[in-house]
Amino acid sequence: MDLPKNELKLLVIYIKGKYIKLDISQMFNPNLTGELNNYQFKLKYYAGFYLLYGFFSDGAGAYTAQWKIQNGKTDRIKLSNEDKDFKWQNIK
Repeated sequence: MDLPKNELKLLVIYIKGKYIKLDISQMFNPNLTGELNNYQFKLKYYAGFYLLYGFFSDGAGAYTAQWKIQNGKTDRIKLSNEDKDFKWQNIK
């Protein structure tokens, strides 16, 4: 069993003039290089809140995370490697 090579230590999003810290506990190996890229994320606004979707993969495995952002607070609502949870990548 391979141990993770990289651990996410901090992930922050900037919305409407505020930096908002995201829960990244138990998140490892964001990609092959260990550096995040814009293409790994999608931010969508819904009535009164945002959903931030993220895709992470080190080549050996992939997973997705979703955060609900409302009133300057965040809640990570999903951390999954199930195929059905990657459908957000097709949202326009």
